[in-house]
Amino acid sequence: MCDPRVLAGPTQTPFTVPPTIRNRAAAIQSIEQAYPAALKARGVRGAVRLWFLIDNEGRVARAAFETSSGHPALDSAAVYAARLFQFTSPYNEREKTCVWTALPIVFPPR
Repeated sequence: MCDPRVLAGPTQTPFTVPPTIRNRAAAIQSIEQAYPAALKARGVRGAVRLWFLIDNEGRVARAAFETSSGHPALDSAAVYAARLFQFTSPYNEREKTCVWTALPIVFPPR
């Protein structure tokens, strides 16, 4: 369970071991599947930078925008894809913890 102060929104959270993406191939596939077909067909590209709240088990508890792609459909697709990411557990010293971390979601995925 995350501290309510951390749940309130993106904030600096102390950690000694950062979370890393465990399911990189599945994460890329989730981005590809979320890429809106109409935008993909038109060659629309973009990047969304999201804040991820990673809980102490490595699950995405929340996602929030740091920067928009400028395309609402890409922004929505990024949030949808982000929920399918899995991370390693973040630690602060020897205890699992919840942390906010920001990552880009790029369409098309690389």
